[in-house]
Amino acid sequence: MTSAVPPYNASEIRAALLTVAGRDKYRQFLVALNGPCQAKGRLYFWQELLWGKAQERLGIRVYDFKEVSALFRICHVHDVELQQDRVPVVYGTYQVTGSYIEAMEASFPYANDVFHGPCWEEREKARQVLFCSLCRTAKKRWESLTASR
Repeated sequence: MTSAVPPYNASEIRAALLTVAGRDKYRQFLVALNGPCQAKGRLYFWQELLWGKAQERLGIRVYDFKEVSALFRICHVHDVELQQDRVPVVYGTYQVTGSYIEAMEASFPYANDVFHGPCWEEREKARQVLFCSLCRTAKKRWESLTASR
């Protein structure tokens, strides 16, 4: 499908969705879009409804999932655009602490400085990922603070 977008920039389009959805739902929209929706190749129904309201507000029509993804490829913690990088694939099982998971979810969900592959198959040496530069900085800061304890 095609899209018809008058001269709005991505910030204006994001602001319209934020206004329609509210801060919490907007963050949920971003988390789902930049996570499970990428594997599915589509929005969830609740996201389609919110996106439809935002489009109505601006008088635009964007139907293509890839185009919607590109508009909202931002970190929900730092509100900066996600970038692409090629990172090493690490194989095997690994353990993380509850405090790491809490810190990651709150401060650096898109650090993505490595890609954790399965423990039974070692094919790829590197993988393309999306990352947030501020998440990577926050992760390094958290690691240095916890290492000194």
